[in-house]
Parts: sequence; structure tokens; C-alpha cells
Amino acid sequence: MVSLVIFISILAITCDTASGCNFQDETFDAYDNGSSMHEQSGWQGWNNDPAATAFVTQDQSLSPPQSVDISGASDLVHPLCASGGV
Repeated sequence: MVSLVIFISILAITCDTASGCNFQDETFDAYDNGSSMHEQSGWQGWNNDPAATAFVTQDQSLSPPQSVDISGASDLVHPLCASGGV
């Protein structure tokens, strides 16, 4: 069975009370290789399910040395802050 592996660099959003939302480039380089992203810096498996996590890897990356391996049952999300809109 061939597993489709997608490596991503995602734009993470953090909230602060002064300005609403600040966008920060998320390269995943600050995390330990092999670590689960569930509950790190606001990341979580879909529906806050730890079984849907994804793991940090050094196998491939857009900006070396690390990325996140989205494969198998991985369904990693980062809830975003919003102040209005539709």
C-alpha cells in the first residue's frame, strides 16, 4: 500500500487582545523531530482528537530542516481567531 504523504508549511494565527490576530509563518523547526503536533502551539487533531494528529519530520521540508507529515489518519487543524466577517 502506498501512502500519500503531504508535507506542508502552514500559516499559523495567534490571537492577542490588542490587535486581534497576528499571522506568523509556521516552519515547524521549533518542534522536536518525531513529536506529535496535537496540543502544541494551538494545533490539534480534528475535533480535538489526538488520534488525528500529525508528526514533525525531517524527511522533507520546504524550509529545512523540518515539516509536518500529513498521512494516514492525520487530520491536523489549527483553530483560528476571528473578529467578525461571514
